[in-house]
Amino acid sequence: MFRGDPKQAIYAFRGADLATYLKARDEAARQYSLATNHRSTPELIDALNRLFDRPRPFAEPGLTYPPVGASPRPRPRLVLPEQTQAAPLALVWLDDEHLTKGQAGALAARDTARRIAAVLAASARGAAYFEEEGAREADAAIAGRSSFKRTPLKGGDIAVLVASHRQAAEVASELAARGVSSVRRGKESVWLSEEAEALAAVLAAYAEPGREGALRYALASRLLGRSAAELAACQDDARAWDEEREAAERYHQLWQQQGFMRAFRAWLDEQRVAERLLALVDGERRLTNLLHLAELLQSESLQRPGLEQLLAWFDAQRRAEAHGEEALLRLESDAERVQIVTIHTAKGLEYPWCSAPTCGTAPCCARARTSAATPTTARRCSTSAASTSSGTASAPARSASPRSCA
Repeated sequence: MFRGDPKQAIYAFRGADLATYLKARDEAARQYSLATNHRSTPELIDALNRLFDRPRPFAEPGLTYPPVGASPRPRPRLVLPEQTQAAPLALVWLDDEHLTKGQAGALAARDTARRIAAVLAASARGAAYFEEEGAREADAAIAGRSSFKRTPLKGGDIAVLVASHRQAAEVASELAARGVSSVRRGKESVWLSEEAEALAAVLAAYAEPGREGALRYALASRLLGRSAAELAACQDDARAWDEEREAAERYHQLWQQQGFMRAFRAWLDEQRVAERLLALVDGERRLTNLLHLAELLQSESLQRPGLEQLLAWFDAQRRAEAHGEEALLRLESDAERVQIVTIHTAKGLEYPWCSAPTCGTAPCCARARTSAATPTTARRCSTSAASTSSGTASAPARSASPRSCA
């Protein structure tokens, strides 16, 4: 007996192979399929069934799309203001001109953030909510009517699916510009973050406080935040530069005599690093990364007590191609925020509202001059539902897989 899924067989990085799946399927005497989607709404499933009801829907001979049905189980109904009501699956045309992948991605992130901000504002007014039939109340029962429970739509109900850390940062920035908090979930390593690069510069300067060039570079980082004018002023103000150099020397001594974490905590407080980072639109993300890096460095410093040894290990981690689970980016907080999720991380999860803003920017779409077409906002969908109903596990809210953009 063979068990497989052509939508999973596209993941070559997992050792999967679509040709192998198709060969095994053709050799099987009987074929059985799961015909019911238990996670998505009937409206979304119907839209996807219609979308892929065409010859060679995935541009691959022998790879078909079997229509599926919806589960009969009741689920809350999303109610939106009349002006924001949308189809279960929607496409947004970004521009009539040909767009590069970067331009399309930026416009898609902006449009997605605008739509999310609008629906959350409507929720705050009581105009956007989930409605489900509840237990009959006494007076409602007498009148023969059912009572309905309303639950406001929250940021945590919304997921934005992206393919990369860069796309996640774009969406997070656009949401923050509209006052919408978000949290990023993915497989990115903290060693590859901007904070890792900045902290490496700071630690290199404190390891050798006599190197003026290294100290100036560290001071100009986002962690220490000295402006070009402030650094230029140090050239004319010997006292100001002496203060910077003496601070670096003090942290050097603390590091040598009392260990990495003691020096890090003193630096974090005295230089007001946390306050500086939290003033940025994505400050909580940056501070979380910084504290995560400090924790990893402290743990390693117990095995590598010397400054040079620890810095060499730090640089090696930043250059490494693979990292352990302990280096995965952590959540900023457990608050109810819009979830920005990488496609691979989202597999198997379910969200009440999904948006996949960058699916239309695939290279094949650019060749077909349709890179401006970017799908957005499909309600009540999930990656498992997409695996069953849209023909791909990589983007639950999208209208088509990259192979079928043209």
